[in-house]
Amino acid sequence: NSETLDEDTKLSMFNSSGGTTNMDTNILVVDEVQNLGTKDVYDFTLPDVHSFNTNAFISHNTTTVLHFCKMACIKGKKVVYLDIEKGVNDAQLEGLGLTQHVDSEFFLFKPSTFEEVEEILDPIFDSDDDTLAYVVVDSITALLPEEVLSKSIKDVRPGIKSQYDAIFFPKYKGKLERSKSNATFIFINQTRVKMNFRGQTTESQTGGNAQQFYPDIRLTLKKSK
Repeated sequence: NSETLDEDTKLSMFNSSGGTTNMDTNILVVDEVQNLGTKDVYDFTLPDVHSFNTNAFISHNTTTVLHFCKMACIKGKKVVYLDIEKGVNDAQLEGLGLTQHVDSEFFLFKPSTFEEVEEILDPIFDSDDDTLAYVVVDSITALLPEEVLSKSIKDVRPGIKSQYDAIFFPKYKGKLERSKSNATFIFINQTRVKMNFRGQTTESQTGGNAQQFYPDIRLTLKKSK
């Protein structure tokens, strides 16, 4: 069980195996509800896998990325999975066929802060391991500076999460370009709905501009209407 191993042990196994937000309150009055009939929907939750199957397409971002990880592990490549949200469990790994790869090709860490992630990733990139395929951050939204967790809310500097993002992304983009690993960073994020003073809604990605500027590819998973 990888969750029982400390971070130093997993790093050793890896190497040895080759802001503030101001929210306006809006009240919307529903004038009319129109019945458009019913339609069959083929969505159901996969037991113990933490995902949705929508007409045979797995639509949960974590599960989709774990499938990428499994394919890499089958080919003998290594994956470092940073489970910031603490949502990946043994049942999920077993359901996806990853259990046999844990701590040999699939390395699961459960950090909470940027500082903890830095302690994990720096030795990995400095080792120039050419078998490293993916580094997954799940999710970048949940990753917080140590200051946020250790201080009272009133003492936390406004915008500190975005400030850390603005350093984190270029740092590891640079380390990735300098390393011999040829690995791919995958950042899982979520969209949010913002409402303006007129009651109009738009979708937004959390985390500030750095998360939108540095990725080479941005993929959005949505259920079709």
